[in-house]
Amino acid sequence: MMYDTIAIKITDADDTELIFSTLDHLEKRSGYHFEKIGIALKELIDNVIEHAYQLRERSDLLLEVDFTLKACQLQITVHE
Repeated sequence: MMYDTIAIKITDADDTELIFSTLDHLEKRSGYHFEKIGIALKELIDNVIEHAYQLRERSDLLLEVDFTLKACQLQITVHE
């Protein structure tokens, strides 16, 4: 089975736009609409940044997002 994986590591909260640019790219490539997935992903990432790093220095931010695109499936894994 063929599939593609894109892994992104973010160390600055201002760089989260890279995650959504990747989602847009995969949407165009797959032909599916990921608008609702994008809304959920934004909420998840915002919550991770706000709550997981609330008491820590923002300079400690390390957010990893993996996109795996398979036939009729998009898997997104978020690690903090």
